[in-house]
Amino acid sequence: MNKIIDNMVGNWIQANVAVKPIVGLKQLLSANNYAVDMPYMTWQAGFLKALAHPKETIDYMMNIPYIKARFEGNFSNEFLKSQIENSAFAMSKKLKDACTLFVKIGDIGAIMFGGKPYIEYLIKEKGMSEEQAIKQFILSTNRSQQSSAISSLSNFQVNMTRNPMGKLFIAFKNSPQQYIRMCGDSIVSVANGDMSKTQCAKMLFQYGYLQPFFYAVATSGSLLRFLFTGDDDDLTKDATISIFNFGSDALPIIGDIYKYALNRMAYKEKFLPQTTPLLGDIQSEINKISKDDVSLSDYLEAIGYLGLHVGLGYNSKAFTSIGSGFGDIANDKVEQGAMKVLGYTEKRAKHITGNEDKKK
Repeated sequence: MNKIIDNMVGNWIQANVAVKPIVGLKQLLSANNYAVDMPYMTWQAGFLKALAHPKETIDYMMNIPYIKARFEGNFSNEFLKSQIENSAFAMSKKLKDACTLFVKIGDIGAIMFGGKPYIEYLIKEKGMSEEQAIKQFILSTNRSQQSSAISSLSNFQVNMTRNPMGKLFIAFKNSPQQYIRMCGDSIVSVANGDMSKTQCAKMLFQYGYLQPFFYAVATSGSLLRFLFTGDDDDLTKDATISIFNFGSDALPIIGDIYKYALNRMAYKEKFLPQTTPLLGDIQSEINKISKDDVSLSDYLEAIGYLGLHVGLGYNSKAFTSIGSGFGDIANDKVEQGAMKVLGYTEKRAKHITGNEDKKK
């Protein structure tokens, strides 16, 4: 039974990350984690310089054996890596590589373009040799970027990955849990006199507010909606809710309930919390076939979706949505189509671009 559940969890994770470029873009958001160890404006200038010279940046950073090894094998999240590679859909090596491509690109992109300014800062401002700077860069990377090494995981994370249900509860929560540890470590360090109060405040802001805010913006598409429509309501909501996040993204079940209560009180939203990822998807499909005017095609669609999703690791809705996104682009709905190709659902893509169906 454990083997069956384990395979279902692996297939579900594979289906949710394999074909969506937005997954890799979310990984890129951790690039500015290096800014906590140097002046922010110095990092920002170096980051823009790295982006302006991508080939030079990539060539330099890929000469670092650590980065090359991380890209070729042990990318950002060992848990995601193992689950994807064990899924029924990713049977061949080429297919496994394709399934993990966006995650790899996002992880390595954040490290290369976010880390190069840090290396330059250590050499130019701290007087380190290149070898010393790269060693310090690797230490910072293992601390601030979710590593594949078991030593970088908490005892809770390690214990949870030892059984199928545990894996289900912590899916996609490794980075938030790492940020919680970073906040906790900074508080302990300042209490022990090993860190200044200014640096502690910088760490708490980065990992306690800024990263949850970035993730919320990428998930909702609120910044894109503002750019497309000028409507800043969603962006304001993400900024406000993130103040009270308190690391809830890292907590299975409890964190979902807390966020539900927060949204309910602040914005009167009535969506149900996704208490566990896989069961949340099942719950959504059950809700769809519980409506009064349900048809046979609704039943078949729900059964087929869940069967392919957890049985083979094939996300039929994602493939259909991305395909229709290319169709939208061909039919002059470029913005909406681009959002769907990125991995947003049709409903979310319409909302981001201001093309929501008018309510009758």
